[in-house]
Amino acid sequence: MRIGRGSPMPESPGIVVHSLYYIREGLLRTFRSSPSGGRKTLHLVGRGYFIFESYFLNRRPLQIDCDVLTDCLLMRFDAVTAGRLIQYDAFFSQRLLCSIALKMQLMGDDLVSIAYDRPTTRLRQCLASLAGMEQNDSLVHISQMQLAELLGVHRVSIGRMLLQMQKNGEVELGREKILLLPPFFASEELRWWNALLALPDNHFPDS
Repeated sequence: MRIGRGSPMPESPGIVVHSLYYIREGLLRTFRSSPSGGRKTLHLVGRGYFIFESYFLNRRPLQIDCDVLTDCLLMRFDAVTAGRLIQYDAFFSQRLLCSIALKMQLMGDDLVSIAYDRPTTRLRQCLASLAGMEQNDSLVHISQMQLAELLGVHRVSIGRMLLQMQKNGEVELGREKILLLPPFFASEELRWWNALLALPDNHFPDS
């Protein structure tokens, strides 16, 4: 299924998730809303990830929401099909486990909390995900304010982390753009992210 930027996802909070969704193209942001109306970003998910898989496996009502940041192409697997693939298809199972493991690494033990203890890791994951959406996969067009909103981190903190990354030779900062240099992609914190994207997804049928 194709979902345009800003369009609602097929699953919404409070509903039990009965399908697995695999992201072939695009970028999504998962978040939780506070009683005051604020949004706390959990993580960004893009090509190579599944979405809402922990709720699908636990059969719990969905407790998070999702923004479609760029036009997305999703593959939907109903419960019966997903169950058979998990049981009999090693590629499918590996892809699913990698997706869960990456989110656990990014978010910590609780997938519905925010891991502020590793903000630099979250920033690197965010930039790497955004880079995958660009035609030039080393250049990200985004402001520090937009990064701060996506990650739920103060803009000043984002600025400090980016300056340190620039000092380390990982990025070059421009006006509302960030050039990602080779040392950025060699970061240990991106090892699992790179490993997931290295897995081919042409194993999945187009329909």
